[in-house]
Amino acid sequence: MSIRTPVPSARQSRDEAALIRRAQAGDMAAFERLMSPHAAYLYSLALRLLGDAREAEDLAQEALLRAWNGLPGFRIESSLRTWLYRIVTNLGYNRLPRLRADLAAIDTDAAALTLPDDRQRPEANLLACDLGEQLQAAIDALPDPYRLLICLRHLDELSYAEIAEVTGMPLGTVKTGIHRGRRRLQAALAERQPAGLRAADPHRAESGPAGQPATRGAPAELRPEARHA
Repeated sequence: MSIRTPVPSARQSRDEAALIRRAQAGDMAAFERLMSPHAAYLYSLALRLLGDAREAEDLAQEALLRAWNGLPGFRIESSLRTWLYRIVTNLGYNRLPRLRADLAAIDTDAAALTLPDDRQRPEANLLACDLGEQLQAAIDALPDPYRLLICLRHLDELSYAEIAEVTGMPLGTVKTGIHRGRRRLQAALAERQPAGLRAADPHRAESGPAGQPATRGAPAELRPEARHA
């Protein structure tokens, strides 16, 4: 199950800043209130990283302890959510050192560098809605680096720059990884279509350019025309 991260209102942001100041001064009750809206999302991210519920719970708890110890050095003008996600991701790297290496191994695709930040486009947030079983299964089947980037982008709705900060990866690597993750989802979703439906669709080519799978029927933001929109 995937959890969509809510966007805080201006009042919530002011309340959060007040709680941060109190927690930085050592107020544990304020810290608990501050972390309460974030705890489920930290666990969800830990679960995506590790794939094991018990280990994810342990990692999320460790992240909260790190947050408490590190909060005095946190700058209030920064994004608390991004900071917390970075803590979880770094702890995940400690347990899965290969994940950091696999992310770093994504070579930058020049075409992906021109992608705008599509966070404000309604169709770009389709993955953040209730996921169909086939789409969720296709996401779960992605290699770890692509699954992490796709989820951070479409489920948590982080910007490319925020994802770069969370993962510690260059912006070009992040854009390329998301670009390729979408293409893998296109191919996977095309393969998961019933054979009869594929055959009955007169507009669906047998394959895309250079033998790539056709993508008709994929979610809007996963179609080729949306890649550079």
